[in-house]
Amino acid sequence: MNKDIRNIYNQETSKNFYDNDYVKITDRLDYIFHESKSEKIEEFTFVYCEKGELKIELNNTVFCLHKNDILVCLPNSLINLIEEKSDNKLIIICFSNRLAHRMTQTEKGTWKMMEHLHVCPVRHMTKNEYIVLKKYIDLISDKIDVDADKFQKDILMHIASAMFTEMIAIAYQNSYEDCTDDSSEECLRQSDYIFNNFMEAVTADKGRHRTIGYYAEMLCYTPKYLSTIVKKVCGKNALTLINDNAVEHIIAELKYSDKNIKQIAFDFNFSNNSFFSKFFKMHTGISPTEYRNNIIKNEDGKTETEKDENR
Repeated sequence: MNKDIRNIYNQETSKNFYDNDYVKITDRLDYIFHESKSEKIEEFTFVYCEKGELKIELNNTVFCLHKNDILVCLPNSLINLIEEKSDNKLIIICFSNRLAHRMTQTEKGTWKMMEHLHVCPVRHMTKNEYIVLKKYIDLISDKIDVDADKFQKDILMHIASAMFTEMIAIAYQNSYEDCTDDSSEECLRQSDYIFNNFMEAVTADKGRHRTIGYYAEMLCYTPKYLSTIVKKVCGKNALTLINDNAVEHIIAELKYSDKNIKQIAFDFNFSNNSFFSKFFKMHTGISPTEYRNNIIKNEDGKTETEKDENR
């Protein structure tokens, strides 16, 4: 089979951290297993068995995929290839961790659902569900093949978001019946409740507060305990989630508001422009002014001066 990887963004335009939201679609297992048959999955990955049979060990549990089965591999999962039939036909769809996080962080109950998919990651797809999946793949492929314009990235992002949500719904729908009672109880454990409350608080704050202590006090836990729970549930540090959320909201202000840099820094509780610029550059690789200038360049080829930072 020929390798077929299509990125949501052209790699030539991926010059900083926030241009690295992507979807990759391939029919080759060697995209996952680069040099060995054991890998740690960094992306949110769906493996669909269109034909044949595939035996995979995911997080120390063996799953056998048959025709029309789909396997959900959450980020930071350990995966081992045990057996692959020669006549296999697969579709592998990988969403970058960043993109998946952007599409799930604001949804109520998302992380409880993710924990359930961790326990029960395999689902058999119906013919109609497969048809829907193929339509999304064809639509993304068609949009990538056309000449890029200033709307293409946003269009692809929304298509990818819809596709991701559709696939989560397919994998999750009616699958509670496939889990044992013990597994269901594990899905609903206290750590998920704490993590869900933490993410809802972080999202509602819109990036104004950026310390673990602030959210720990709000939720009545110690910072150490809250950090441990967050790491356990999603595999990421609490401070990383807090800062990622803040940067997402800052980017929205830079892209869509008429506020100058100083006003945005004030709105996000930075003591001065310098601290604000250092924070943004540390997480994106460029300054707020550079980011805004890049947007203007993409729209009409014009450039703002650095004076905005000093307004």
